[in-house]
Amino acid sequence: MASRASRGLVPLIIMIVALLLAPMISAVAAPLPAVGTEIRGGGDLRPGTQLPKVPVMTGTGGAVTSVDRDASQIGIDVLRAGGNAADAAVATAAALGVTEPYSAGIGGGGFLVYYDAKRGKVFTIDGRETAPATFTDRTFIDSATGTPLVFADVVSSGLSVGVPGTPALWEKAASQFGTRSIRDLLRPAEQLAERGFVVDETFAQQTRDNEARFRKFPETTRIFLPGGSVPAVGSTFRNPDLAAAYRTLRYRGIDELYRGEMGDALVRAAQEPVTAPGVSVYPGQITSRDLRRYRALTPEPTRTKYRGLDLYGMPVPSSGGSSSANHSTSSRPTIDGPAGCCPRWTTSNTCTAWPRPTPPPLPTATAGSVTCVGFRPASCCPRASPTSGPASCSTPPGLRLDPFRSATRTVGTRRRPVRRRRPPRKRRPRSTARPTSR
Repeated sequence: MASRASRGLVPLIIMIVALLLAPMISAVAAPLPAVGTEIRGGGDLRPGTQLPKVPVMTGTGGAVTSVDRDASQIGIDVLRAGGNAADAAVATAAALGVTEPYSAGIGGGGFLVYYDAKRGKVFTIDGRETAPATFTDRTFIDSATGTPLVFADVVSSGLSVGVPGTPALWEKAASQFGTRSIRDLLRPAEQLAERGFVVDETFAQQTRDNEARFRKFPETTRIFLPGGSVPAVGSTFRNPDLAAAYRTLRYRGIDELYRGEMGDALVRAAQEPVTAPGVSVYPGQITSRDLRRYRALTPEPTRTKYRGLDLYGMPVPSSGGSSSANHSTSSRPTIDGPAGCCPRWTTSNTCTAWPRPTPPPLPTATAGSVTCVGFRPASCCPRASPTSGPASCSTPPGLRLDPFRSATRTVGTRRRPVRRRRPPRKRRPRSTARPTSR
């Protein structure tokens, strides 16, 4: 199996190959049953009433959130039909592969953090893509010049293709945590791709941004630039080739991608890209052996204490868990720490040289005859006592400031009024006498 450490070499755009092999997938899926226009059968995953699009949604029994309304609706329908959170997550993610192909889809990878309420335990699945086994740290270096290859040339080529992890993640999530089969959960996405969805401004703009790249590949142009132009906002975008791919995975299983004809088509498309006349791109290095050796992993989640709560996250190669742990343990340093050292403070208030090796000089400000030196002089000077030299800040003990809002502003010579707190009233002690019985 390709090393997980090699995931850093994995390409950013795997979607290109998924598009290139679309006609091959259609040929593979041709003998399979045609899809209907309504979500029926497949475990009775029938859609409920369309939910309104409002800023705040309230309800009971479950919730689904995503960047797309159609995908969220599919997740809600799965919950209504008796599915659990894992079922809804897989179905929603598959739908996003239709409506958000620039950031999701069966040609890419991802992560899952799942909480099992019955067992009270958090699980994770690492479905990130892996680089081909032949990749080294010199793969993206020009052997003739010793300089890195041009990013724009590499990212739109077969060389940018790694082993997809998303389908393996879906299958593992459904089998370990879900109550429905992949055949059931992928059907709503298949039908969404078949009947189409309404193009919004985001989808149109993303397609427009990639138009020049898409025109390098005839099949990508055919799918994403129907009629030779970017789909108009408000029009219906259909992707029957993707629907056929989902249908293939439903009836033949996820192994069709890793050990079957679909995988063979992916390898051919990456190794021998079909381009427009006069266009040449780098060939890929992915092989059928790379696909067969892929496994979705189940690492232990990260765990961090934050304000009395347990914060769980995804471990590497994701940055989510480590970033959450970083911020939760050092997100609000005290005011007397060294400037420029946030967010890495230590108990001794010394800088750990991250993210800046050398802290900058402490800011200073002057208020009348008082010079304050400290992290936030604007909040220090009004509380300093007037002396004829530098004054230390008389910050009340326990005061904490947000390091991400370290504002430094000029302090004028006018003295600010200081409110004096009234001493607390002394309360009369309650009587401790108890009634006595005669």
